[in-house]
Formats: sequence, C-alpha cells, structure tokens
Amino acid sequence: MKISKRIIFYIKITPFKKIPKEVFFRFFPNFAWKINKWQLKKMIRELQKKNKEFILEIRFGGLGDHLIFSAFPEIFAKKFNIKFYLSSRSVFGHEETRNIVWRDNPYVKFIDAPGKELSCPKIDKYKNYNDAFADIFELGEEEQKVKIYYKPKKMDVNEEDILCDLTFGRAGGHNGYKEKIFEDNVIKYLRNNFSDKTFILLMPDAEYADKSLANAVMRSGLKYKIQTVKNIHHLADFLYSYPTRILLYSGAASLAVAINCKATVLCNKLSNPYFQYGIHNYVRLVKKD
Repeated sequence: MKISKRIIFYIKITPFKKIPKEVFFRFFPNFAWKINKWQLKKMIRELQKKNKEFILEIRFGGLGDHLIFSAFPEIFAKKFNIKFYLSSRSVFGHEETRNIVWRDNPYVKFIDAPGKELSCPKIDKYKNYNDAFADIFELGEEEQKVKIYYKPKKMDVNEEDILCDLTFGRAGGHNGYKEKIFEDNVIKYLRNNFSDKTFILLMPDAEYADKSLANAVMRSGLKYKIQTVKNIHHLADFLYSYPTRILLYSGAASLAVAINCKATVLCNKLSNPYFQYGIHNYVRLVKKD
C-alpha cells in the first residue's frame, strides 16, 4: 500500500509512543509489537465476544520460527473456543515446514487472507519465549508448549551410537556455524566426550543444507556412519529413535522438543538464549567477547 507524504511527515514529527494506535496500525497492519500477558488476554477476550476467529501470519520461514507457535491452535480451541487460521501468505522457508507444523495439525485451517503477526513477548522476567508463552496461557507442566501431530516411527538402531545432526540452513552463518573456531571446538567437544562412540551423521537430501561441520567430523578421524534424511518427517523418526542426540542450535533442536526428545545442543556465542528450551542441555563452545 502506498503511504502518502503527509502520513510519513506525521510519523516523522510525532514521537513514536504518541502516535495513536488506530493511526499506526491503519498504515502498518502487520506490524509485530512486543505483546505481554495482559495485551494477549485482552485480544482473546475481544475475539471471544466477536467472531471467535483468529488468523496468524508468520513472517519468518524457519522451522523453529513456526514451531514456537505450533501449540497455539489447540490452546485457542480448547481453552478459549476460538477458531485458529494460518494465513497462506505466511513465509515458509520450505514446504516441509508447512507440512509437519501446520498441515498435520487438526486444529488449524489455512486461509488466503492477511493475518495478525505476533511478535514474541517481552522477555524481561522469563528465561526464554517458551516459558513466556506458558505463563501467558497459564499452561501446566503436562501441557506441551511446542508440538507436532505426526507420530514418529521407532527405527531399529544401535542405541549405543550417537545421533549427530550438524547440518544447518541459511541462518547458520548468522549463528556463527561457519567460523573456524566453532568448527574446531565442535571436533574437540566430540573427541573429549565421545571418542569411543560411533557418530550417526545425518545428511539431509536437500541442496540448501550446509554440511561443512559434518564433513569436518568425517575428516577428524572419529568413527562415523552416514544416514541420509529423506524429509523432515524422516528427521523426526531419527530423533525419536536414538537416545543420545547432539544437535546444533537450529530447527532440529526445536523439532526434538516437539516430540519430547532431549538433546545436547552445541552453540556459538551468537546463539540467542531466548529461543532455547528447558528440555535441552545447551553447550556454548565459543565464549562471548
């Protein structure tokens, strides 16, 4: 939508906090503000009074970006009797993310319409976003905050082996996975803690997957076997089948949470702690400056 020069001038000369909400959201309807408990509860009360429908639009395409909202449809349906829709205009990094998070979810329907973009909540008093949403929705310990509805298959594996997914996507550079010091420390960590074990290196059958860290393990002299991952549902099967898992701070770590599988997650200093989950053990291999 084209914004007039008069509106742009108005926004420039008016302090941000003093711009009336109805003016701001008229011209920026999908702006993601930092929600808090009371704002979300107010929104839910208004939805219950009106049409009892909510449309979510997600602007980031990563698996973890979608999984953080994955329990919302069931929560909205069971706790608030609100129908949940996902805007088909949402960003999906890959079609498989759409399938495993949303297509398999019986509580959500797709709709070709713009939706509300929810930012993550204010984090001040919480360890991570998952804890924040659990408090906002008043979820009990037994209620899962991140979930998928695909039932992973138990594979016949040697449970003494170590499942190791060290591949990453486009966000890997931002997370510091391409730094030489991180690569060296990954090998050092594996050698110091699992030198007598065989690593099952997962290799996604996808061109976007960066396999440089997995290749470093193959050059290191550590024992390994390669397993090709056909798709994201197949990845869930692998995660479910091995009791010991070593992952990167990536979508695979979020997927493991969704099927209640704990893992050791290797992080660079750049990894954002707000997207971490209590079920995992996070190991920072590069110290902060």
